[in-house]
Amino acid sequence: MKRIHFSPVAQLFLCFSFILIAFALSRWIETDGGKILIHKIDIEITETSCAAGKIYRPLNAQSLNQRPAVVLVPGLQNDKDGMSSIAIELAKRGYVALSIDNFGQGSTPSRSLLPGESVIDSAYSLLKSQSFVDKERIGIVGFSVGTIDTLLASELRNFASILLLAPYEDLARIKMSDSIIRKIHIISPFFNEFTQFRASESLIEKNKSNQVDQIQTNIFHFIMPIHPRIIAKVLDQIHADLQIPNDAPLWFNTNLQSAWIRDLCQAICFVFWLIVILPVSELLARISKNHLAITPQKISSNAVRCLPFLWIVSGIILYIIALIIAYFLYHNSNLFYRFFSISVNLIWISSMVIFWIIPVTIWQKEKDKEAFSHINVGNFLISLLIALTVLLWMYGTMRLFSRVFMIDLHFIFPFFRSLDKKWLLFLSVFFISSLFFGLYSNIFASAYRNKHSYIRFLLIGIGSQLIFLAIEYIPVVFFQTSGWEWLFSSLRGPTNFMAGLQEFNGFVWGFGSLMALFNVVISGALFLLQTKLAQQKFNNLFVSFVCSGLYSWLLISGTTQF
Repeated sequence: MKRIHFSPVAQLFLCFSFILIAFALSRWIETDGGKILIHKIDIEITETSCAAGKIYRPLNAQSLNQRPAVVLVPGLQNDKDGMSSIAIELAKRGYVALSIDNFGQGSTPSRSLLPGESVIDSAYSLLKSQSFVDKERIGIVGFSVGTIDTLLASELRNFASILLLAPYEDLARIKMSDSIIRKIHIISPFFNEFTQFRASESLIEKNKSNQVDQIQTNIFHFIMPIHPRIIAKVLDQIHADLQIPNDAPLWFNTNLQSAWIRDLCQAICFVFWLIVILPVSELLARISKNHLAITPQKISSNAVRCLPFLWIVSGIILYIIALIIAYFLYHNSNLFYRFFSISVNLIWISSMVIFWIIPVTIWQKEKDKEAFSHINVGNFLISLLIALTVLLWMYGTMRLFSRVFMIDLHFIFPFFRSLDKKWLLFLSVFFISSLFFGLYSNIFASAYRNKHSYIRFLLIGIGSQLIFLAIEYIPVVFFQTSGWEWLFSSLRGPTNFMAGLQEFNGFVWGFGSLMALFNVVISGALFLLQTKLAQQKFNNLFVSFVCSGLYSWLLISGTTQF
């Protein structure tokens, strides 16, 4: 059967057609076919500062038809779009939803710059001032760490409904009035009632006897705001607390959800955005083959073995620099959460070192030494410049689509955003992973030409992550304690440097390993794509930089969006 070959221009046209269709369908689902108004809104905290928010308003919410409203508070290092699935489903059912960026999230300033202020309190006041909102039926939903601010704000404002998703363990120590406690509902794998949760000093201590359930909870915790079953429970509880008498109940079917289709459409956008690299690289290779070609030269295997160590040391240094800059930018003395995201990335880096060292050390053959290539500095810089141009072009066109369809995609490059810790981490990982893709691909692309070799290397990275997970979770089955938790608890002491990292326990390491495992799979897929392009286009380095830019954002997005 004759294969159909599309020209690069035709491939670009097809990719953009699929992207436009997926964008349009995603927007249609978000707005329920034009029945919901979605727009960003500034939440005034003080006269000179505002928090960011996004409001989802049904068209039938008018001054003569006031509707109940719900404030949505995201979890740690998330933003207002992290609760968008719940907001969409609420708005489809006639509720006004206001999702907020809490302190230090999105474009909202750090709490240390606005001591004594409350974003939730300001969001409540904003909803009360809207003519289309029923002032007596305003509820609040908090997730994870966001449940702390949710409860604190509940003491100041008269919320008609208070719902906590996966409440943070420190809530058990917060003192509240009985009138507030009676309003609180909880969605948690361990507790059905908030009073039961309050009876225990700590969620973790209460359930240490069954750590298998705890591990499942830790993994499930981060997908709760997008899980259809959890969203259905949220909708049922909000409807029970805030529904207007004689409101039509027949259309309130919590099982008919479409937010997951919106997420699928955005994933399709991302996949075709990766495929765009193929025709773009071919067009650029036709323009300038000579500048992008690399001349292979012999280098010693010992030098190759040293490269991953240089890479990991450089990564640690850049992370420390990013930490210091973020610290002085935000004047925030609590660095644990930044350390959390960085530690996960270091887990990934360690797996990549194994991904590199084992093939070089064990499977290296004499003929492979002839294939090692040395990257010319001029070609390296030219490729980097072209890659940055391509990335900016891809970002600009996607931003144009985002503006036209008014959709924020979370996996697109965060260039030109306000300088924050994620942007700084992105830059550091971008340059390190650029070096990784550039060097690694050029060393092995000419040595191994068949796909089975690359799959073997990918399995090495996956295997290294499975080792991390085995050390963490296998002891749970036999000894009822996680491996890393036992290790860190045994290292703690008054004079030990680990004493200050009490929160860095098996949960962090275990979940970090899971996220790193996902990152290894994504990196392997991008590496296969990059290698195929490199073989076809004389090992042009700019594809390495484009892939590393995409992967860097995936790495940061996958390990910090909690």
